[in-house]
Amino acid sequence: MQQNQKLTIQSKRRLQGFAWGLVAISIGLLTSCNSSPKIAQCNQLITIINRTSDDLSLIQAGGTVNIQEAAQMANNLEKFVTNLEQNIKEMQTIGVDPALKPLKDQLVTSYQTALKNSKALTTSIKTKNQPAAQTALNQLTAASTDEAKLLKAISNYCQAPDPK
Repeated sequence: MQQNQKLTIQSKRRLQGFAWGLVAISIGLLTSCNSSPKIAQCNQLITIINRTSDDLSLIQAGGTVNIQEAAQMANNLEKFVTNLEQNIKEMQTIGVDPALKPLKDQLVTSYQTALKNSKALTTSIKTKNQPAAQTALNQLTAASTDEAKLLKAISNYCQAPDPK
């Protein structure tokens, strides 16, 4: 039980940092009002990024975690996985300028990696497989570091003035 508690608390801390990074970047992007196609495309991406960030709150636990809370976290992870699958599908349908396309594609790939690792984490928590859960969590955490850089690049692109 102690290892499950440790895993869940570590999950909360790592995923919480990731979520705050998403919120901070997206707030900056939404504050620029412009009716250009670039801003409209950015806002579509930001809407999905914000939704994903909000969904992360489903899997954040606090304090000491008991077995019932670990089971609830697994259930919430399943909800997160379902929502992330939908967000990925929606993001793939957004048409963007050629300059934004590589960033969007990288974000889709990043979300697909997070999806795969979240599914593995869900399974390992449900089966109480600590080594597999730790591996999935480590991979999820490593991917979130790269994603933070990607979100900064998207933010920089979206906040840059349109070329005239």
